Amino acid sequence: MTLAALKTVLQDWAQSTEATYVANLDTIIGDAEQSIYDKIRVPSARIEQSISTVAGTNTVTANVAFGASLEFYVTAVGGVADNRPLELRDPSYIRECWGRSPQGKPLDYAWLRAAVAGSTLLLGPTPDAIYAMKLEYYSATPESLVTTTSGTWLSINFPDVLRKHAQYRAGIFLKMWEQVNILKPEAEESLQQFGSLMMSAKSDEHQQ
Repeated sequence: MTLAALKTVLQDWAQSTEATYVANLDTIIGDAEQSIYDKIRVPSARIEQSISTVAGTNTVTANVAFGASLEFYVTAVGGVADNRPLELRDPSYIRECWGRSPQGKPLDYAWLRAAVAGSTLLLGPTPDAIYAMKLEYYSATPESLVTTTSGTWLSINFPDVLRKHAQYRAGIFLKMWEQVNILKPEAEESLQQFGSLMMSAKSDEHQQ
């Protein structure tokens, strides 16, 4: 479903082309998307960042904010594939366990300093060489149909979920309270079913 198609659906459903309503459709759709993304992590929000260590330096910088990582691992050692995930620890653990230890291949990591623009990760032990690493995480701001107007992963694969949530938000905006009472359980049920499908897909992925 494209942005134009969803806007048409919302106008036809409400039987309204009132200027204020039409002007706020982008906001309504964006709010609907965020309400879904707040509860369900969609595949298109999964990001991979390549990171290289510096010999003798026990920190690296990540593009993601605090605590959102999925997996952090060394991709290769001396040109040989590795892909073993590091263990997520507290900074105090890293300092106590690895503070006086010899340098080597990183085995643990911790979130040291966090910021929306980028965070500092603490490694243990301190790298003794340049290690190619990869951090996998979920973006805090997944793609939106408002900006990717031709379609997003959500609008293409699960258009009914987005439509129901957008209609629910539109109903609130228009103060159509009878419709809101009908739409709310429908939107919640669609999200529950969507979440179950995502959990099932992740389970299948881990079993492969």
